[in-house]
Amino acid sequence: AVNDAAAKGQPDAGQWAALAHIGQALPLGESGTLDPGAVFNPATVDGQGRAAFVAGVSGSPRNQGVFYSDAGDLKLIAMGCGAGGGSGSTATCGDPTPVGGTFSGLFQGTVFAPAVNDAGDVLFYSDVAGGSSIRGL
Repeated sequence: AVNDAAAKGQPDAGQWAALAHIGQALPLGESGTLDPGAVFNPATVDGQGRAAFVAGVSGSPRNQGVFYSDAGDLKLIAMGCGAGGGSGSTATCGDPTPVGGTFSGLFQGTVFAPAVNDAGDVLFYSDVAGGSSIRGL
């Protein structure tokens, strides 16, 4: 059974499918499971029914990520670690960023929901530890 708090898309008019769910294992090569807190971290859905979202991760020091999902195929965009965005997190176990350093706190919640276009490009906001900027899009 899929948790009711799952991110959902609409692949065909009138038909809904779960795209991700609480407790879902991360993609190969990553440890942990999704803990999305769907009430606080909404998904954005592109014109093809694919969703982008920020989720907490249980069971890993890399405790937050930006994900993209279509029909249950979960893709990792970036992992962060430490406290949430805006907290001044200096944790360095996140993925490398384009501005140097690593993603630390990912901004979450309705105002900071990641954007996704029909090409699958995902835009998100994060604190950066050790980079040329303290934050980045």
